[in-house]
Amino acid sequence: MKWITKIAYGTGQMLKDLVAGVISIFYIVFYEGCISLSSSQVGALLLAGQIANGLATPLIGFLSDRPVSSNKFSRSNDQVNTSDNEKAIKDKRFLSRMKRQLRLGRRKSWHLGGCVLMLIAFPLMFGQPVSLIYLPVWAKLAINGIFLICVQIGWAAIQIPHLSIINDLTDSHDERVLLASLRYFFSGIGDMFTLLVSYYFFMSEKASSLHRQLVIDNNHNHTLISEVMSNEVGKNVNLMNQTQGSYSQSSSNVHYKITIEDLPIFRSVALIVTGIGALFIIIFHCGVREGKPKPCQSIKTQPCKDVINEHFEKNTISNNHLKNDSNDDTSDTKILKVESKRRRTYSLSTTLPWYAWFSLPRFWLSCSTFSIMRLSVTVSVLYMSPFLLHTMKMDKSIMVSVPMVTTICCLITSVGVQRVTKLLGNYIGPVFGVPFILCFCVIAHLLKSAKENLIAIYFAAAILGIGNTINNVRALVVITTLIGVKQVQTAAFVHGIASFFDKILTGLFIQCIQIFIPQLTYRHIQVYIVGSLVIVGGILATIDNLMYSESVKSLHPSCRSCFCGKTHSHSSPQSSLQSSSPSPSSSSSPRSSSPSSPSVLSSMEHRNGENTPRNIQIAYEPDESEEDKSEHKDK
Repeated sequence: MKWITKIAYGTGQMLKDLVAGVISIFYIVFYEGCISLSSSQVGALLLAGQIANGLATPLIGFLSDRPVSSNKFSRSNDQVNTSDNEKAIKDKRFLSRMKRQLRLGRRKSWHLGGCVLMLIAFPLMFGQPVSLIYLPVWAKLAINGIFLICVQIGWAAIQIPHLSIINDLTDSHDERVLLASLRYFFSGIGDMFTLLVSYYFFMSEKASSLHRQLVIDNNHNHTLISEVMSNEVGKNVNLMNQTQGSYSQSSSNVHYKITIEDLPIFRSVALIVTGIGALFIIIFHCGVREGKPKPCQSIKTQPCKDVINEHFEKNTISNNHLKNDSNDDTSDTKILKVESKRRRTYSLSTTLPWYAWFSLPRFWLSCSTFSIMRLSVTVSVLYMSPFLLHTMKMDKSIMVSVPMVTTICCLITSVGVQRVTKLLGNYIGPVFGVPFILCFCVIAHLLKSAKENLIAIYFAAAILGIGNTINNVRALVVITTLIGVKQVQTAAFVHGIASFFDKILTGLFIQCIQIFIPQLTYRHIQVYIVGSLVIVGGILATIDNLMYSESVKSLHPSCRSCFCGKTHSHSSPQSSLQSSSPSPSSSSSPRSSSPSSPSVLSSMEHRNGENTPRNIQIAYEPDESEEDKSEHKDK
C-alpha cells in the first residue's frame, strides 16, 4: 500500500472522531447543566441513541456487504437512455462521472451518506437555540432524542464501511495493525483539536466572567462603603463581610459549574468541528479508492461430508495397499457419515455466509471481548469531566486541559503500538494495556484535593491515555483477525454485529450508572467500575488469543496441544494411523512407521481447518520391494 492511501484511510473517521470527542467529554455536563435534564433522563437519552446505533450498525453492515449486480446497472442505464428527459440524463451522467472519480463503491457510498447526515444533525444538537431549553421535559427529550438518533445513525454509516475497507485494502496482518493505529492516531488529532478549541473558548469565558465579577464587586463595595459612612458602623461592617463572602463563594462556584450561559461556547465548538470534519471527508474520498463493484455471486458452502467425499473421489488410487485396507476405509466413512448427519459445521478457512457466523463460538467470544474492552474505554472517558468538576471541584478550563493530556498520550502511543505488538507478540499484547488502566484507578482512588494533587491528576490522565489506546487497538485487531482474508465479503456484517453488542451494552450499562448516580459517586465509577471492566476485558482477550490466535500455532506442539486441544499436520503418521485404524495389521504395517510417508489428512486439515474429522488417515506410497520389506523386518 502507498503511504498516501494509508494516511487518507486514517482520516476517514475524522468527522465521527471530532463529534465523538465533543460527545464523550461534554455530553453529561452539557445536558445536565445547559439543558437542565436529570441524571436518569440523560441516561435514557443516551440509551435511545445507543439502541438506534446498535440497530443501524448490523443493517448497514449487511447492506454494504451486498455486491451490486451488473444487470441492475445495465437496466438503469437503459431506462435513462430511452427516456426523453434530457435533464435526467445529464444528472445521471454527472453522478456516474463523480462515482468513477471518487470510486464510490458499496462501502464508500454508505460512508458519504453517513457524513452528510452527521453534518446536519450534530450542529443542531449542540447549537440549539435558547428557546428550546425552556420547553417542557417531554419536548426537550423528544427533540434532543431525534438529534442524537440522527447523529448515531450517521456514526454507524461512517464507522462500519470504514472499518470494513481494511480487509479490502490489504491482506497483511502488520498492515492492518498499522491502519488501525493510524485510524486512532487521527482520532487523537481530532480529539486534540476539539479540546484546544474548547479550551480557548472556556478560558476566554473565564477571563470575561472574572472581569465582570470584578466590576460588580467594586460597585458593590462602593455602595457598602457609602452606607457605612451614613449609617451605624458595626452592623454594616458585618453586613459587608457577609455579602463579600457570598459573592466570593458564588464566583468560585461559577468556575466549576456548567450553566445555560455556556451554551454559546458549545455552539461555537460544534460549528468549528463540523467544518474541519467536512475537510477530512474530502481527503478520504479522494485518497482512498475502492475496487469496482463485482456482480452478485452465490456463496457455496460445503458441509463436512461433502468435503470428505470430494477428497476421496479425487485421491482414489487402485493399488494393492488400498485394496488390503478397504475394509478399514469403509468403516471410517460410515463413522464420518453418522457424525456429519448430526450437525452441520463451518470453518473460517472457507468463505462463510452471513448467517453462519452465529454458529461459531469464536465469533461470540470475539464480540464479547470487543464490547467489554470498548466499554471500559467509554466509561473512563465519559465520566472524566463530571469527576473533575463535581468530585475534584476543578475549573472548567482544567476540565478541558486534563483530557488534553490524555489525548496527547493517545497520539504518542498509537504511533508505537505496531512496534510494541511486534516485540511482545500476540501472546502478551492483549493484557499489555491492563496495568496502565489499573494504575489510573489506584491514583484516582488516592486523590483528595485538586490544588494539592494537580500533578498527580495529569499523571493519571497520561496513564489513562496509554492504556485506552492499547485497548482500543487491541479490540479492533480482535475483530479484524476474526475476519481474516477469506471473509472479506461479510466483513461489514461482522463489524456491525460487534458494534451492535458494543452500543447496546454501553447504553444499558451507562443507564444503570445514571440511575444510581446520587448514591454512586464519580470516584467510585472511575475506580471500581473501570477497573473491573478492564480486568474482565483482559481475561477475555487472553482466552481469545490462546484459543484462536496465530501466535499459538508457532509454539511447541506439546504446548499448542494444551492450548488448542487439536492435532496438527506435523504429527507423525504413525500415531495418526494408530488412532484411526483399530486393526492390528494396519497399525503394525511397515508403511505406517515410515517417517517420510505423506498423509492426506495433513492437507485436508490445512485446507479445511479444525472442522475436518481426524479419524481418516490414508497414506499413499508405492509398493515396496522384497529387499525393503526384509530390511524393515530386520529393524
